[in-house]
Amino acid sequence: MSIPKPPFHVMLMTQEVEPGHWLLGDANSGTIADIELRRTNVGPRYRITMAGEVMGWTTSLKSACEGAWARHDRMRASVYDGAPNRPLPRPSAVL
Repeated sequence: MSIPKPPFHVMLMTQEVEPGHWLLGDANSGTIADIELRRTNVGPRYRITMAGEVMGWTTSLKSACEGAWARHDRMRASVYDGAPNRPLPRPSAVL
């Protein structure tokens, strides 16, 4: 299943609340992800947290926003799986 891309870049939906700390938000859902710039032994990395759980680490803010948005989109799409959105198989008629 291919997820349609929004007509804008999701990085435009971030708000920097303090230096090195961004909140990715949605008008309907509120805050989707918490993105923090951290210094590590291998260089600067962006930590992505969603619903209090660390989703992963990336090397750029752009990829952090795209990954968080893709996961949010998958979670939102899974709500509509199953009936009544997908018809159930008809029972076989036994005569």
